[in-house]
Amino acid sequence: MGDHFSRDHVGSGNRYQIMADRQVMNERFLLATVVLLSGLLGGWIGLMYLDNNPPYIYDAVQSHIIPDPASQGATVVADWHLKEVKRLCPATVQRFFNDAETGRMVATLDTTEASRAVQVGDTALPRSFQLPPNLPPRTEYSALVCFQCNVLQRAWPLCVRTPKIAFSVR
Repeated sequence: MGDHFSRDHVGSGNRYQIMADRQVMNERFLLATVVLLSGLLGGWIGLMYLDNNPPYIYDAVQSHIIPDPASQGATVVADWHLKEVKRLCPATVQRFFNDAETGRMVATLDTTEASRAVQVGDTALPRSFQLPPNLPPRTEYSALVCFQCNVLQRAWPLCVRTPKIAFSVR
């Protein structure tokens, strides 16, 4: 009789405790979900970052320019021989021409999209282009090929410098 708490009042206290427990559980679930998703996203980005093997392995010894010697301004073929094509990726190509005697860069061609004609297992990658004018008699050709094999490489491409191919120009 001297009890100041009614049955309803005690019950409402339990309700508040249950609501507080649910709120704590919801906060913990939310925190666990954020941690899990952050870990998955970090792992995915880490895997893309570690994806840094070039799609092609060039065979510098077997690669050459056709024709050799080439005429100034002629269309030539860089007849790349490949040791391995591991995968296919979109890419851009910038071509460089150096004086074979001095090593000085004498010309570049505008960056272009790389052809996607190569297939996994191919051993040849012929690429034709027009020579710039006024090349020295002994010229070295190379290219910077920037691959985009995953989402991260769209922002930071995987760039590979091809071996140099020496040829004569008349």
